[in-house]
Amino acid sequence: MYAKLCEILRASADSAFPKKTFKTYLKPYWTEERSALHARAKRARDIWCREGRPRGNSSVVYREFKFRKADFRHEHRRASLSYMQHLDRKLETAAE
Repeated sequence: MYAKLCEILRASADSAFPKKTFKTYLKPYWTEERSALHARAKRARDIWCREGRPRGNSSVVYREFKFRKADFRHEHRRASLSYMQHLDRKLETAAE
């Protein structure tokens, strides 16, 4: 009974709400490597949540989650900055 209700609700939501799509023009610096880092960070967070969201450096799961998250964010910031610098250089050369 509950499974049937969930199935009906899911089908209704699928037909009523639009699907999210990735707009490549918003993040042209996004690559497969960044997708892999993002997936690893999401998996680490999922594991951390399933373990009860332990805090503190004594928890291996917590440290792994924080490391993966920081690794992804560092790479994302680096790629974003690099892309913006590339655009700035293009504008400077076009203005000359």
